[in-house]
Amino acid sequence: MPTNPDDDGKFKRHRLTQAYEQFNRLSHAGNGQVPFFKILDSKVYSNDGKRVDLPMRWRFAIAMHAWMSENGAPKRKLPPEFFEQQLPFILEVIISVQYYHNQILDRKGGVTTHAAINDNLIMGNLLKDQLYRYIDNLGLEDTDRKKVVQSVRSIFEYVDIGQYIEKSCNTYEAYRSGQWSHPFGNLDALVDANCIREVTEVIQSVHPINRTDYLHIYLQRIYLTNAILFKKATTLIATLLEVDQEIQQRADQFAGLFGMMQQVVNDNCDFVPSIHGEVTIAKNKEDAFCDLKNKLITLPLLIYLQRRQQGPIYRYLESVDESFDERACFNDMTRTTVIYYALAIVKKVKKLIIKKLDDKDLSQLCEVADNNRFYKYYYDEARYYNVYRNNRKKAGSLN
Repeated sequence: MPTNPDDDGKFKRHRLTQAYEQFNRLSHAGNGQVPFFKILDSKVYSNDGKRVDLPMRWRFAIAMHAWMSENGAPKRKLPPEFFEQQLPFILEVIISVQYYHNQILDRKGGVTTHAAINDNLIMGNLLKDQLYRYIDNLGLEDTDRKKVVQSVRSIFEYVDIGQYIEKSCNTYEAYRSGQWSHPFGNLDALVDANCIREVTEVIQSVHPINRTDYLHIYLQRIYLTNAILFKKATTLIATLLEVDQEIQQRADQFAGLFGMMQQVVNDNCDFVPSIHGEVTIAKNKEDAFCDLKNKLITLPLLIYLQRRQQGPIYRYLESVDESFDERACFNDMTRTTVIYYALAIVKKVKKLIIKKLDDKDLSQLCEVADNNRFYKYYYDEARYYNVYRNNRKKAGSLN
């Protein structure tokens, strides 16, 4: 393994490209010139010639394996390439499948016509089928292969349950009526209750939420749709290595909280207007305010609805055909200082996470809670950010 950071980055990007090429050789489609799975391809290659940063889940898996190997007294060893290349790639394929389906459910990425919906549905399913074929061809021992497949299937199932919860329970209609239901029984059996409790305590310490029932099901939902991938991947690494139980528990705690933090970061970024042209792999610039446009409740909106019963966002939520004004909604979030409370919550969760594991590489993955390109637009509204800070200082809660 290279010791120079730049060389190490090139080496890891080479391994990502290598895994992608191996994956493509298992495809039943494509002519080798045009990428068939464009979302997955965009995680490996850039369309504008710029260097592609290593995907976050790829980096997470490598860093978590390194930490467990060093601290967990592993009783087993697998080929290094499984943890340093194959498993990280598997996680990126999983999230790519989710992106295809999320674009349908949330009407993102221009997936709004019947033809586009059909394409995404088929692509997601084909990508999932090819993923299982890829796992079968890794040359793992049969018992290990079964554990990998079981973990992957479990992630897909839990995410689907979370998506169901989002569409049936995390809507403004459900929030306003105080009535929602789902067929999955006690969701606490599917999530890490301690993780939910810790995040709840952070939220309530920064901006208490009166609707604790709704906050709870929102946190359950984001655990299922996002945190579960990191938790299941971490548990899989620990199981395959047979590390000390105490080490696995600490790693699992880190992973669950990390996934929760990532989702709230994404929820916070949703309020940046499309005029700024910010895009991600799964979102076009036109997808700005996607959750709000779909009237889905996220943490920033929970804070907003507790503080406001007027304003552009409230009027849009209440109206059937209210036109959507992105700038007005952005102003509503900043001038009321709501977004700054949501940002503060994520930063405080980050502090909680890095206390779980003392590791430089894993801690670096948490920096997105403090610095990312979307947050710039909120902090540029210095007048309102200063109002927020002054209010927190007066309350004695700015830390």
